[in-house]
Amino acid sequence: MFGAAERPVVFAGPSLPRSLRRGVDAEWRPPMRRGDADRLLERAPGRVLILDGLFSSHLAVTPTECRALLRAGWSVVGAASMGALRASECWSEGMVGVGAVHAGYRLGTLTSDGEVAVGYDEACARELTVSLVHLRATLGRELEAGRLAEAEARARFAEARALHFLERTPGRCLERWREAGASLEGARRLARELQTHRHDPKRRGAALALSLVTGSDALWPAGGLLGSGEDLDVLAGSPDLAADRPARVVAPGAV
Repeated sequence: MFGAAERPVVFAGPSLPRSLRRGVDAEWRPPMRRGDADRLLERAPGRVLILDGLFSSHLAVTPTECRALLRAGWSVVGAASMGALRASECWSEGMVGVGAVHAGYRLGTLTSDGEVAVGYDEACARELTVSLVHLRATLGRELEAGRLAEAEARARFAEARALHFLERTPGRCLERWREAGASLEGARRLARELQTHRHDPKRRGAALALSLVTGSDALWPAGGLLGSGEDLDVLAGSPDLAADRPARVVAPGAV
């Protein structure tokens, strides 16, 4: 582990539950917002991991702020949510992106910031609603396992995507799927899978990035593209990956 002065700064919210942070030697910060990067510039350069960030009434951290950190000598890594998005925009300056969500943005298969938006409880950093990338990955697994036909997977995705991201809870998805004619057993199975976060690429990317920035011998290639090939395959195999809808405006309390 790094010494106290070298602990990485980690901006995290619902993408990395507090239960997964226990025992990790890091300087934990809430989801990043505009101005947080400027405050880091007032101290000696170190390592920073950006996972989650705020939108809307809380102004979002900008690519310009991330580039300023890099030019000041900070090692900047992004994954999961806001961090994955900013890394896809700042890789040429040396920001490192980790995980399938970043790869999706970097390669252009994901284009909307609405893909990672969720509602969450600020008091406990608990995710309350389902992101579209999580939904895609879960449906992709169901498709691979033969529990859903492609037409069914596309339908389930479209039905859930029609819900506003602040309303897209597993329970509300279940109701929408039942209203659209899905079987009770199938709808319940999907809702349960979403609740487990077993296939959530945001959470998997966050955990991978955290292990990298807190490893004593972690080395990052400038502008690197780090992530699990398996995660990327699952995400790319999910239905309706074109993400052709425009991004929604994200409300406060969403990352």
